Amino acid sequence: MEHLTPEANSVLRRSLVRVTVGGSLAMVYMACVGSPATTEFFRFLGATETHFGLFSGLPMLMLSLQFVGAVLTNRLRARKPAFMFCMIASRLTYVLMVLAALWAPPSSRRAVLLLSIGLVGLNAALLNIGSPLWFSWMADLIPHRVLNRYWGVRQRWMHVVWTVTHLAVAAFVYGLDWPIVHVFAVLAVIGVAAGIVDILLFRRVGEPPNLVLRNTPFFRSLAEPFRHRDFRSFLLYSCSWSAAVSFAASFMLLHLLKGIGLPVWQATLLWCILGAGNAISAGFWGIMADRHGHKPILWICTCFKPVVVLAFFLITPENVMWIMCPVWLFDGVWNAGIAVATNGYMMKTSPRENRSMFLAAGMGLTGICGGAGAILGGYFLEWTSAFSVVALGRSWTHYHLLFGLGIFLRLLCFPLLRRVREPGSRQSSQVLMDAAGMLPSRFLLPPVGPRR
Repeated sequence: MEHLTPEANSVLRRSLVRVTVGGSLAMVYMACVGSPATTEFFRFLGATETHFGLFSGLPMLMLSLQFVGAVLTNRLRARKPAFMFCMIASRLTYVLMVLAALWAPPSSRRAVLLLSIGLVGLNAALLNIGSPLWFSWMADLIPHRVLNRYWGVRQRWMHVVWTVTHLAVAAFVYGLDWPIVHVFAVLAVIGVAAGIVDILLFRRVGEPPNLVLRNTPFFRSLAEPFRHRDFRSFLLYSCSWSAAVSFAASFMLLHLLKGIGLPVWQATLLWCILGAGNAISAGFWGIMADRHGHKPILWICTCFKPVVVLAFFLITPENVMWIMCPVWLFDGVWNAGIAVATNGYMMKTSPRENRSMFLAAGMGLTGICGGAGAILGGYFLEWTSAFSVVALGRSWTHYHLLFGLGIFLRLLCFPLLRRVREPGSRQSSQVLMDAAGMLPSRFLLPPVGPRR
């Protein structure tokens, strides 16, 4: 696959352009169903901090079903049909949520809330069964010599669309004085339509033959990622980092809406800045990962990630816009680097044989830990709900306790990152020196397939 004929290379490029366009449409779906309007919709149904912990944590816990998807991947010669079914079905769950919200009487809001929690869980279950099918497919499709570069370019265009969609959502929410139920319904229907078109595009994406492992015992297949010394070191860091991040990050939007009191449209504008930071830097991180390896990218970006939690520890209604605009822009840059390096490490380090189980371990266990962190964060907010003190001229609440502890948990992950093994990777200082010589002329790349 690394050395293709001109005709095969042309076919591959068309497939990868469709993968990029599909990913961009997926971001329309994610922006519509995951905007601050959705958070406000759940608040309208009566969701408490514990419920929001479930909304954040349940999908992450459902990542355990990645192992089911990995077993399925090891037994199917064609991954495409099963992947398309799982993804389309998962996205249709939001249509059911919309119908329940519109048809149920006001006295049934709690029932709709509980149904919504269940549908969010079902959405995540189907998504995670299909995810190893897709990642295994993409790891076979994309030449490894340009995997990080292509992944960065794809992520860049996805987040351009994500940012533009959030701006459109903010304008929609600001311009129409509709009940939040109707706002959510319109956004969900638009998002689901875009998400289904995204999946249909994969009908024309090529699928290399899958390496089937039907006779390999399940527990032997399951144990291989943990017996792989390099991959095991990455799993330890990744799981700890996911739990530490989710503990506080799952409640940032809720704090903006409930604690700071931002209107939905303004919170949406702030939220889209994350996508802008990701969009302007993802292609750059892909080039750096191909040149220097994944570990130095993870180290640079992880070191800056506690800053966003510190910002949430300090913001007030008077300074929130001034602080969060630059902080979230740069946080999007660090998110892009972590995403590119994480995906690249998993795809390149995992062997082709049983790759789906390696990917399931990398995403599934990480998700379980992240889900546990989010749920613990929700319970922490409930347990400390009575906390409130006035000091230094302002009020401090249980959210500030959460964010303070979140900073500490992120710092604890640094020693684990130092132990991640990646033979051949370079030092972080070499990445920074190389970056100084190429910015900004190579910061952006066009949305095409693999570059020579």
